[in-house]
Amino acid sequence: MTRAAVRERAQARRAADAAFREAFDAYMFECFAKPGFKLESEAQLAERFGVTRYKVRKAIEALNQAGVLERVKHGGSTVRSVTPEELADRADRLLSVAGLPAEEFEDAVSDLVCGLVPVIMDKVDPEKLAGLETLVETVGAARTPAERRSAVFDFLTGLAAVDGNRYTALCVSLAVRQAARREAYDLRLDPAELAAVCRGVLKELMKGRRKKVVAELEDLFGLVFPKRAELKKAEKTEKSEKAEKAEKGGK
Repeated sequence: MTRAAVRERAQARRAADAAFREAFDAYMFECFAKPGFKLESEAQLAERFGVTRYKVRKAIEALNQAGVLERVKHGGSTVRSVTPEELADRADRLLSVAGLPAEEFEDAVSDLVCGLVPVIMDKVDPEKLAGLETLVETVGAARTPAERRSAVFDFLTGLAAVDGNRYTALCVSLAVRQAARREAYDLRLDPAELAAVCRGVLKELMKGRRKKVVAELEDLFGLVFPKRAELKKAEKTEKSEKAEKAEKGGK
């Protein structure tokens, strides 16, 4: 077989693999919407997609390993039913081994929560506000640094949940979990001080002053993420010094 023929054959095989993957993914996407749904047999799927049973078996096994499918007693696989809590725990474990630094999660918490402020202002109501005030009271009543840290993060997660979008709340929750775990932040500050900053967030929230809400949140992040606050301060100083030098150089 000539080199050109080998290359052409390899290209055809890759194209066939890609076509199978696309068709199989589309099929599985429809199945995922039906928790508990039992997939067709390997033979039926092989016939459906025009591939070998081995190729189908490998694709299904990968989904079983990923926890998306589960094997049933008498053969075959069904779509797993995953609760929001299971989803969060599984994603949290994967993020723990993803090699991302704590700083990225801290920035994500700040960016996500501050970015949600306009939506939160639009959707907050007396009932949701009461729930947030209860979380603030928990911050003020916390006795140990660990309890204070947990209470503050619960407040931030609860604030994001006002949006009502479960995916957004999940993203914030995961970022908060990871940021809290990467550094053992000892919030040795007076719990009354932490609670006061949290109340400041709610106060400005009810007044509808978006910029003030963000400012209060940044103050809170400065207390919760001290290393991030130091880094931001250093970056601001460096930027200011560069601007000053540029201004002097232009004269």
